Amino acid sequence: MGYDLHICRSEDWADAAKDPIDELEWVEVVRANGLERAGEADSTPIYIGRSGENALSYLWMNGEIVVTGATQEPDIVSAVSLAEQLGARVVGDDGETYPVSG
Repeated sequence: MGYDLHICRSEDWADAAKDPIDELEWVEVVRANGLERAGEADSTPIYIGRSGENALSYLWMNGEIVVTGATQEPDIVSAVSLAEQLGARVVGDDGETYPVSG
């Protein structure tokens, strides 16, 4: 089982629905960053940051962005950058946070 990061506005990613990231906001950030659509999960587009054996993907779900496959430091930096653009934060499955600049 993999370990995910969560781009959300809440302190705890499980509470993302309390201060959700709107899907349209996410689509604007996707376009601005040139993320490529890789498929769908339950009719929700999945975007990739890296393809191949160690793929990095982003899935908007219930007011948060679930980041799967963030195994390298540049992946975390990318997630933090996207979070900054959304006025959000990056939180790991176990509740650890990754600082945003400014």
